[in-house]
Amino acid sequence: MNSSASTLNQGKGYGKLAIQEVVRMLQERSDCQQIRVSHVPHNISANALYKRCGFQDTGEFEDNGDIILSYQVR
Repeated sequence: MNSSASTLNQGKGYGKLAIQEVVRMLQERSDCQQIRVSHVPHNISANALYKRCGFQDTGEFEDNGDIILSYQVR
């Protein structure tokens, strides 16, 4: 799944709310132990947003070079 916000809606907190809602929904599932996301290396804003939502660097990269972060649910 890819996500992005138009420049008109960036900086308004919509992305953070969406991430928090997805995390909340996945926390309710007993079969979800970890959530993983990735972003292109130059997207510093995405990295900061994911980290503000509790995601942590894994030190791993997608085959295309995207940075992988994870959120431990349990």
